[in-house]
This record gives sequence, C-alpha cells and structure tokens, in this order.
Amino acid sequence: TSEALAGVGIDLYEGETKIDTLTSVDGDVVLSTTGEGAKLEYGKSYKLHLSSIPNGYIPADDIEFTINDEFVSDTELTFELEKFSITISKVGSENALIGGAELELLKADGTSLHTFTTVAGSSYTVPAEVLEHIAYGDVVKLRETKAPAGYLLNTSVAHILRSIIV
Repeated sequence: TSEALAGVGIDLYEGETKIDTLTSVDGDVVLSTTGEGAKLEYGKSYKLHLSSIPNGYIPADDIEFTINDEFVSDTELTFELEKFSITISKVGSENALIGGAELELLKADGTSLHTFTTVAGSSYTVPAEVLEHIAYGDVVKLRETKAPAGYLLNTSVAHILRSIIV
C-alpha cells in the first residue's frame, strides 16, 4: 500500500539479536547513526522485521541492510504491505456458481463477522471493512445458514486458513 500506516511494530536486529522494537506513529520510524540514542553503527549489518501489522494486511519480507558508504544519511527503507482478500464461491455440479446460499463468516471463536447471500454465476469478495477485523494468520470459518433452492444445507464448517487468504 502507498498509504502510511500507524501502529506498525518493527523489530531491529543485528545478526540474530534483537536490539530494539520500534512502533510507527504516523507511518514513519527514524533510526539514527549519529547523536544520542544512535542504534546503527558503520560497517555493521542489520535487519528490520515486522513484529505487528494492522488487521487486513499481509506481512512484508524482512529488510536487510549494511551501514556503509553506499548507505547515505537519508536512505529510506520501506515495507510495502498489501491488503489480503477473501473470495468465496458456492459451487454446484459441473462447477456452476450457485446463487441463493446464505453464508456466514465467523471468527475462530464463533463470533459472527459477516453474512451474505451468493449470486448465481458470481463469486463473492468479502468487503474490506470486514477484513479489518481479521489479522493475517487468523483462522476464520465459513458456515452455510440457508441452502439454495433445490439443495440440502451443508452443515460442515469450512476453515479458511492463512494460506488461502493470500
């Protein structure tokens, strides 16, 4: 995303040792190589790791860097976070997308997040405002509450795992 996100937790590592935890206030975190409180030293290699991100986003890869002559004082390192999405389809015989199924998206503890009805010939994408209540890696469940006309109610509960959300 190109928007600055507040509340992102970033761990600073030197090698495998965590040396600081930082939290973005307005989307930015500033690290200094000079002055009081300087954390970075010339010639050393570091890693930035996202320790916490807002709900609805996929974690970005770590950023590794070395403080040297090529790393100038105003170098900007940026984590590019992407929002995840969940798309759901009710599929019948011959892979036809079936309408009229009433479905409910639930948190792992059974708390309802969202209900919707499928439309024939279409998949359903869960709205972004619902995804803001789901952290990356959370297990969410999908339950059919009303079967489409001519079908039996599916009483099994599907678990949507992180590998599907990406």
